[in-house]
Formats: sequence, structure tokens, C-alpha cells
Amino acid sequence: MTCPLSRGRPSLSRRGASPKLRRLRENSGAIDVEPTAEDLEGITVAADQLDAPEERYPERMRRWTNR
Repeated sequence: MTCPLSRGRPSLSRRGASPKLRRLRENSGAIDVEPTAEDLEGITVAADQLDAPEERYPERMRRWTNR
């Protein structure tokens, strides 16, 4: 699942990955979480207030990665 905060902003997408079994078990518990409409509305309101750049990297760095 993509983080609702990302909303088209790849630099805000959360990717869960951990080599530790303890963390994997902890993260797998998120599968059982079902946010309510009110929760999602709160997340949307908070995300709209973030001042996030449109691009993940500045132009000079994107040239380094051919993007």
C-alpha cells in the first residue's frame, strides 16, 4: 500500500523494508489496520499543509541520474 501522504509525490512514499525479523513482524501488523473515512480525511488535511518540493532531486542531481 502506498502511503496516503504521498498523493502523487514519490518522494513521500513510504517503503517498508527491514532485514530484521522482529521489524518484519511488527510491520506486518499494519495489514490489519483499516483507517476510517475520518482518519483518511485527517491525513488528507495534514498532507495538504505540507510544503514538499515537486521534484525529489534538484535539476543538477537529476542530470546525474539521467532523469
